[in-house]
Amino acid sequence: EQAAAAAAAAKEEEQAAEGAGEKEAEGSVQGLGSRATTSASLVSSTGSRTSRTGKEKVAKKFCVFLGHCNNTSVLVMRLVMERMGWKEVDKEEAARFVWLDPSHAVRMELVERVCRAQRINFFPGMRYLCNKAPLYRILNRCKRATSPEEFPFFPSTWTLPEDFASLEEELRQKKPKTFIVKPDGGAQGTGIFLIRSGPAAELKVSASDRCIVQRYVHKPLLLGGYKFDLRLYVLVTSVDPLRCYLHRDGLARFCT
Repeated sequence: EQAAAAAAAAKEEEQAAEGAGEKEAEGSVQGLGSRATTSASLVSSTGSRTSRTGKEKVAKKFCVFLGHCNNTSVLVMRLVMERMGWKEVDKEEAARFVWLDPSHAVRMELVERVCRAQRINFFPGMRYLCNKAPLYRILNRCKRATSPEEFPFFPSTWTLPEDFASLEEELRQKKPKTFIVKPDGGAQGTGIFLIRSGPAAELKVSASDRCIVQRYVHKPLLLGGYKFDLRLYVLVTSVDPLRCYLHRDGLARFCT
């Protein structure tokens, strides 16, 4: 009985508060006709609308749209989502995360539209840092604008075809040097070969080739007597301000 009485008293107080809120809303829009009624109705329904919106946000938080990716990306994403308990949705607007393949990440109208209210796995213009040719164009431009001493972490690099004349001059130098040639857009070592410089050296690249040519590191850092490369996985969630997360695991490959 006491609980029932307390509940009744609380309900009366709530109704009184709602009535006062409605009167205040009506007074603030006095003289605006039907808009006053709309404002009063809005005040009385705020609680239920807030609750519904909150539930929708929680549900949408773990929804992913995979309509802009295919092949391996879809299989991997579905496996990860299953483990995390996330849900795949059929409509882009119903998702919090929109996963893009690299082929779709170059569509700026898509990226700009999605970025307004959702999260994606690509930054606009990211492909210029993830492909060899545009990456080294940017690095060389930065080196020329400052000084070579500020960019000691990559060897002398020529991007073909635009740097062919400069490369040809370098390859005709008397002192023999070794260069490594990497095809633009290649992966997993496919199409890579070495060339030597010198007055009588055979020129194995042409002005029409699309590739990257770099000075070969003569005395590289070895680990246990083996050449190796080390990959660290970093998640960048913001550029300005810069926010990065380094994964605990990495990958090392050794030449045996």
